[in-house]
Amino acid sequence: MGSTEKKNWFLRHKILTGVLAFVLIIMIASAAGSGGDDGDVDTASDDSTPSAESEPTKEPEPTKAEPTKEPEPTKAEPTKEPEAEKVIKVTAAKILQEFEDNEAAADLKYGDHQLLEVTGFVSKVDTELLHDDRYVIQVSGPDYEYAFTTINCDGQSAEDVAKLKVGQKVTVGGDFQDGGDLGIELGGCHVV
Repeated sequence: MGSTEKKNWFLRHKILTGVLAFVLIIMIASAAGSGGDDGDVDTASDDSTPSAESEPTKEPEPTKAEPTKEPEPTKAEPTKEPEAEKVIKVTAAKILQEFEDNEAAADLKYGDHQLLEVTGFVSKVDTELLHDDRYVIQVSGPDYEYAFTTINCDGQSAEDVAKLKVGQKVTVGGDFQDGGDLGIELGGCHVV
């Protein structure tokens, strides 16, 4: 009858039984994790170190110093200069024709923010669509009067473009942004 009472006590006190089991598991894990180091303190002295009770040790006699050799200088590896970004120089007529012939091939050639310097003729200087105080220079090939597609050099101030004239030969530089049916957009564009 005693064993059933214990069983009934554990069954009746499920929460307390769970807590006791959890504490027991933590104690076992803690003991196993410490590896038994908590009670083992090594009090024995090492025979190789002299103790205060042993006789004094003699200091070793100084040895004659051998001449030291200078380390051979190591040859420094030549430092590589950071490569300057490659600028692709192209005429407006050529790049516009490449995009007209095969946009995919031209995107592969000029894409991924390549730096370009494009030489052509000013076909128009106009305000940007959403910014009345910023201007766009449109550059095309020698047929600038009838150009439908152009190199668009956005973000120019009035001072930058005031002296430009339609038909004037210019070189603009910037990083390739997009090319397609309406022309080519250059980011960070400026007149070279």
